Amino acid sequence: MSTIESVAIVLRARHDEAILELGRELAHWLLKQKIQVSARAPVAKVLGIGEVKVVKTIKSDLVVVFGGDGTLLSTAREVAHTGALLVGVNMGRLGFLAEVSRRRMIPVLTSVIEGKYSVEERTMLEVSVLRGKKEVETFAALNDAVVDKGSIARLLRFDVRIDRSQLTEYAADGLIVATPTGSTGYSMAAGGPLLHPSVQAFLLTPICPHQLSGRPIAIPDTSEVAIKLKEPSEEATLTIDGQVAYPMAKDDIVRIRKSKHPAKLVRIPGRSYYEVLRGKFHWNKTTTD
Repeated sequence: MSTIESVAIVLRARHDEAILELGRELAHWLLKQKIQVSARAPVAKVLGIGEVKVVKTIKSDLVVVFGGDGTLLSTAREVAHTGALLVGVNMGRLGFLAEVSRRRMIPVLTSVIEGKYSVEERTMLEVSVLRGKKEVETFAALNDAVVDKGSIARLLRFDVRIDRSQLTEYAADGLIVATPTGSTGYSMAAGGPLLHPSVQAFLLTPICPHQLSGRPIAIPDTSEVAIKLKEPSEEATLTIDGQVAYPMAKDDIVRIRKSKHPAKLVRIPGRSYYEVLRGKFHWNKTTTD
């Protein structure tokens, strides 16, 4: 028996007619299944379906996200604390997280409504900025938290501690702290390894370190990471999931630990992580394959 009684629809910010048509198709189909459908006001307006409930905040059993991985990342940060399940319909390019194709949307949602699915919990980060002894800002992140130098040409210098024990002092363009989900993003591009989503670890991946020994390191996700900016920089920035930027000042400390609220992604039996890895990243394929 299905436990899905309510579904929220989220559309990519720059939605075109193709996304709107799919959103309307899904809304009509869900309403025929006697499932409550909701959306925030801007989305409900463009869908133009009177039975869609207008909400200020999403509190549904299931959230269907139309867009690419970026839209799913921002939605996960918003709803993870509610325990809502997430399904991504890929309208972007890669679609590593938003992996449901347009043609498979209704078959996949049918399986979900019938209870034929599993839930994959993805670790999220709780990222806090400490200024003096005061916590001035807190963020959630599904992919990564990055401290970098912005557009200036000089290196950043920062002290990194794990559970209050010093790891090292980096001179680098920046530092990425990534979850297993984020290991296929910026961290991978900076030379970091890939982690299976079930691995209970974080990655610390320096960006262009001015040290031959500056290599990525995996640490237990029970650890607390503290990054302290050692030198003033007008453009040093903390970036969350490549989407939210926060300016940093000298002696600011970025504290990163595992969030209490994982992102809950719906998975349909029959497609493994490794199959997705091969299909989306052309994993280990040669030019002759």
